[in-house]
This record gives sequence, C-alpha cells and structure tokens, in this order.
Amino acid sequence: MYNSIQHFMEKGIKKLEEIFLQYVEHPENFAEMIQGVQKSVVELGLSMIEEELESYDNYLRDNKHARPDWYIVKQDHTTLMTSLGSINYSKTLFQHKNTKERCYLLDKFMGMAPHTRLTEDAEAKILQEVVENSYEKAGITFCLSGEQISKETVMHKLHNLSFPTADIPEEKKIADYLYLDADEDHIHLQYRKQKGDLERNQYGRKNNNAIAKLIYVYEGIETETLHGKRKQLKSPDYFARVGNGRENDALWDEVSAY
Repeated sequence: MYNSIQHFMEKGIKKLEEIFLQYVEHPENFAEMIQGVQKSVVELGLSMIEEELESYDNYLRDNKHARPDWYIVKQDHTTLMTSLGSINYSKTLFQHKNTKERCYLLDKFMGMAPHTRLTEDAEAKILQEVVENSYEKAGITFCLSGEQISKETVMHKLHNLSFPTADIPEEKKIADYLYLDADEDHIHLQYRKQKGDLERNQYGRKNNNAIAKLIYVYEGIETETLHGKRKQLKSPDYFARVGNGRENDALWDEVSAY
C-alpha cells in the first residue's frame, strides 16, 4: 500500500494538478475535470488493493508458521474484477504435504471460492443495477473504472442465485398483530433453462409466461425515525417463489412453518 501511495505522490498528484490547470483554462469543461479526478482516484485505489493482496501472499510465502504443512508449488498471476475495476496481482499455489491438496492459501485467507472472477462488491453492484436496467446495461454501469462484462455473465450470475429459507427461531416471538400480504407478478421469460426451449401453443404464441409469488409477513406499520414521516413495515420477512400453481402449497407451508 505504501508503494502505491509513494507512486501517487510522485506521479498521481502531478496528473491531478494538470487536470485542475486545464479546468482553469477551460472552466466550461467541469464534467471532464470530475471524470479525470475520478479516474486518478480509482487508479490509486486499485493499485493499493493489488499491493495489499500481494503483501498478504508474501507473508504466507515467507512465514512457514502461518501455513504449517503447506509448501510452495509456484506463483501465478490472476485478475479479479471489483466494483472499482480490475485488479491484477500475484498469488502463490501451495500443496499440503499429507493430503496433497493444492490451493491458493490467499483465497482461503480472503474467504474466496476457487476460480472466483468477481468480488462480492462487484456482484452486489451488478444485482443492484440489473433491478433497474437490462443485463447488458448492468454489465456496463456496475464498475467505476468503466470496464465491462458481458450480458451473458450478468445473466448467469442472476440465474445462479439461491435464497436460503428463513431461519425459524428457537424461541417464538409474541406479537399483538401479525399481517400477511400476498401478491403476484407475471414475468415474460426469454427461455426456461436454455435458449430455444420455449414451445408455442396452438395459436403460435410462445409459452414464455411465469408467475412470481410474494408473501410478506410483518407486525404493522411504523414511522421511520431518520426521515420523520416515511412509513415502513415493522419487522418484515419476505417469501418468494417462481413457478406454477402446484408450488403454492410449498410456499404457504414455508410461511406457516416460519
């Protein structure tokens, strides 16, 4: 991290000074100044993150007590996409002397699954964007550096989501009132499992409709303290399922158990 800051002091500040000097000469280019400052700051952040990750990896390489029974195999270069932009860094492949398992201990240290290409913050930003925009738009706008991913990658991330069932507390909570609201929405599918699997009915229309069911359980409505007049649900929990009518019973069983 310190090397990145040192480099920014030597090179980055000069670049910022040039950006502001250009703005003094052309004050109408305010937006360009903002974009230039953002690019410089993002580049600094990415460089600091890369250096920090490599320092963790170097610590594991240099300190055998931090990795008992693991020995070094080789060092690889990898790329990871974040919501700031791509980071490129080196990480070491280790092998366990007894089990012969091979892994990058840095990934374990970071709690990251093997072959991860998108960080949690990047995935969260993608899902946030896709709520309001298309797959393609989400892949373009999620990253501050302007780097993009394909709409197919966004689609796979969305379709591979899994939602755990609500935890049932050991001790039941007592509420004066309990409200259950149920609703549904109709979804037009591009396909069900893979492209081209939508059949047409006798009228030539694609069978591309699905129904999303939503049930939310709450204790009433209260005023949000931060904003004074805004209303919000009290202690809400949400249950959702996409499917046909045969899954209604399973959805209500889940709500009932909760």
